[in-house]
Amino acid sequence: MKLSASIIAILSGCLLSFAALAKSVSVNVFALPSADIEQTVASVSDKLKQNGMESFYEQGFPVHITLYLTTYDEAAIPGLLAKVEMLTTTQPAVPLKAEGFTVTAGNWVFVDAVKETELQQLADKLTNALSPLRDLSAPLPAWVNAYPQKKAVFEQYGSPNVFAQFEPHMTLLAAEASPALPAMKKHFAASPPSATGYVKAVGVGLADAKGQITKVLGHFPLKQP
Repeated sequence: MKLSASIIAILSGCLLSFAALAKSVSVNVFALPSADIEQTVASVSDKLKQNGMESFYEQGFPVHITLYLTTYDEAAIPGLLAKVEMLTTTQPAVPLKAEGFTVTAGNWVFVDAVKETELQQLADKLTNALSPLRDLSAPLPAWVNAYPQKKAVFEQYGSPNVFAQFEPHMTLLAAEASPALPAMKKHFAASPPSATGYVKAVGVGLADAKGQITKVLGHFPLKQP
């Protein structure tokens, strides 16, 4: 059947409209820590608050460790959630240890998590399963160009912080400008936060530019120890 020029024009217009409606979103697949770990974050946040700094915890964002954060077309989200559910159905709770307080060169502030084998394996499993669904047109973040190893994993998996570049942590502050921060860094260097617990669930959520969860899309409990 030969299509008329008018029908072709209509179909082309529809395809362009669908393309215009397509929306790319940042999605964070993350580990939710058990209560003992979260309490440690709460205690550190309280100390920061006493010194004039409001952590993400104090602002009401979920305490989490990012396992795989990248960009997806909105249409891919149902498939993403189905894959995470499938991968976590038989997943035992993962041991987790919070240990240390980091202030980066750009004044991002973390409570660090130990990169133990089970946590690395969980992150790797999710990355391998979910990376084929990502938005392949997502641009490389400019800062990644300065880190060849991170650039290589971004180009392959859509994130600069996976596999050997996975550095688990719980973010408290981003680009903090408070003059009290150096004193807090010194305080926690002398008395670093520490707690032992486990990953109780894997969550999926929309993320802002700082990686914080603005909307939880799915919550998948792991088998408790």
